[in-house]
Amino acid sequence: MFKRIEPQESFRIRHSKTNKYHKNNHYGQVHSERHQYDYHLGYSKHDDFDERVLSPNKIEASTFDGRYDPWLFDIWIRDMDRFFEWHNLSDNRKVKFTKMMLIGEAKIYWRDVEDCLEIRGKSPITDWIKMKQKLQEKYLPESYRNKLLDHWNNLRQGNKSINEYITQFNNYMIRCAIRENKAITLRRFYKSLNDDLRREVVFQGVSTIDQAYTLVKDYKLLTKNQ
Repeated sequence: MFKRIEPQESFRIRHSKTNKYHKNNHYGQVHSERHQYDYHLGYSKHDDFDERVLSPNKIEASTFDGRYDPWLFDIWIRDMDRFFEWHNLSDNRKVKFTKMMLIGEAKIYWRDVEDCLEIRGKSPITDWIKMKQKLQEKYLPESYRNKLLDHWNNLRQGNKSINEYITQFNNYMIRCAIRENKAITLRRFYKSLNDDLRREVVFQGVSTIDQAYTLVKDYKLLTKNQ
């Protein structure tokens, strides 16, 4: 005689069998976990991190079209460094991602680089540092650094606000990327200030560039309020 199984009892039996299957089947357990989707994060918890970042919907970096503008290229290459620092991609992934960001003439140039390496029987570039150096050889000539340093040396506050002057000074300091004594950089900063601020920096005897930034900002704010 057949026994009638109530709907609730049927669900309990099926649920018990499913649990038993996942406990005894490692693949099933891993497979199930790998596809758990987190609706708050927007991706599966067990997905590969690099793959998520390289997904077209996750691209956050800007493209470079190969125009001959060293200043623009310098900004782009620094943005790429910050992007990779934040996402912590593997070195090979950095190269692949950068190739996706090259468009127009830059894309054609890099394709020529890869073709030349292949013709010579050499391995393709898979290191971000080497790729960056190759791009800099093309789009960041040596004369650019020298001209940039000249502009930095001739920078004066003049009619600029102190915030504008500090921003320009800081940009030149980063892009020139020269290694010099901190005292020389500090002197370079305050010698180009207007007379009142220059006297204040010398009088207060600041020893670092950050202290000088803070001092001149506070001084201008104080004199403005007075």
